[in-house]
Amino acid sequence: MTRRVAAPLVALGALAVALVACRSKRNTYPETVVENFLRACQSRASESACRCAIDRIQERYTAEQYEMIEAGIRAGAQPPQAFVDVATECGTAGR
Repeated sequence: MTRRVAAPLVALGALAVALVACRSKRNTYPETVVENFLRACQSRASESACRCAIDRIQERYTAEQYEMIEAGIRAGAQPPQAFVDVATECGTAGR
């Protein structure tokens, strides 16, 4: 294989590896947890904003962590700053 052909192939391979490595890693939540989140969220924001929010939350928290945070919020605790940030980023805050 000549260098003219090998260089683009090496670059393409490196790009593929980088894309796979950078792909967001999302934790899997039970379907009912996601449905409940979306239902509650959509009472005050758009479906796309709510999907953005749950996607970002799944990137940051395991299902177990999320359920603990959610239980705390139901008990009256303030949400973590990351939740507030997600709401702002996705457009679900204050609607």
